[in-house]
Amino acid sequence: MTSAVIKAYPNTPFAENDFGFEYEPKSNTTSDAFWEGVKLYHAFVPNIVDAGGQGSNYITPRFNSSAVAFRNTIWMPEMSAEQLDTFTKPLINNLQKAGLNVSYNKAVLNPSYGKRFYGGRSAARSSSGSLLGSRLFPRENFEDPALLNATMLALRKYSEAGYSFHSNNYSPTEEVAGYPDNALNTAFRNTASHASGFDTRPATGDLAEVKASHDRFQKFIQAWRDVSPRAGCYMNEASVMEPNWQWAFYGENYPELQRIKNKVDPWGLFYVTTGVGSENWEVQTPGAIKSQDGKLCKLAKPSSSWQEPEDNRPSVNRAKSPVRRINRRSPVRHQL
Repeated sequence: MTSAVIKAYPNTPFAENDFGFEYEPKSNTTSDAFWEGVKLYHAFVPNIVDAGGQGSNYITPRFNSSAVAFRNTIWMPEMSAEQLDTFTKPLINNLQKAGLNVSYNKAVLNPSYGKRFYGGRSAARSSSGSLLGSRLFPRENFEDPALLNATMLALRKYSEAGYSFHSNNYSPTEEVAGYPDNALNTAFRNTASHASGFDTRPATGDLAEVKASHDRFQKFIQAWRDVSPRAGCYMNEASVMEPNWQWAFYGENYPELQRIKNKVDPWGLFYVTTGVGSENWEVQTPGAIKSQDGKLCKLAKPSSSWQEPEDNRPSVNRAKSPVRRINRRSPVRHQL
């Protein structure tokens, strides 16, 4: 990168509230009621993103127990605290009607994002040694009843297997972004949920144990892919062994990025795992788990190629819930 154009905006006040509920075997709440609550929240997600807000939630199982907790925060710019409470009230009412004991903290107003999250402390973060899964679930997965049910079933089976779940709900459509001509993963333009999954076992140690843990984890992450085959992943929080990673991480942009890569770096000098053109190289290490601790070797032919997935999901009413295709109107060159 030799230059960049960055959008700058004034500080924006935003309202924030949070709420949650849980299932405990000895409580009056049932497991089915808990997951009905999770479904009700996700059905409400389009309302949040359409209002220009963001939701951030966790589904956290308790180890050695079938108990599980859901916690969510809504951030809404250009709303007062009272307006956000009014906005959220229909969802809270529906959760309570479902038989859930909802804990709710009334909204407060924050002066800016920076002061709320980074005031007086460093933005530095530590690294993690866990295997990750990621999915940019499209908006239609929460608007189409059949897809919503299938998505919630995939999340429930994943959570009941003992894994933690996190998602940020936002919608950076091209209408919002101003139709920039850039290399952002096109899955972001259709998403309403940036979901992340976390394996419970560190991705280090005995190779056989790591492989077994990886295979078990991927079995449940595959269900996420199955209900959103044309979606993708956020590459910074995903597995380096993501199937069809060219599509998952770059979407429709990959062929053009590959053309540019071949033009400006025909020698393949610049390499990074799952980077553009990395299918032409391989780090040779023993075992079935990818590692960067070995010799980087040029392959006689690419190990994989970009493939556009088929949308083979059953029982989807696409007449009412079409896949929103990218429409590059009025492109702005070199805008990030």
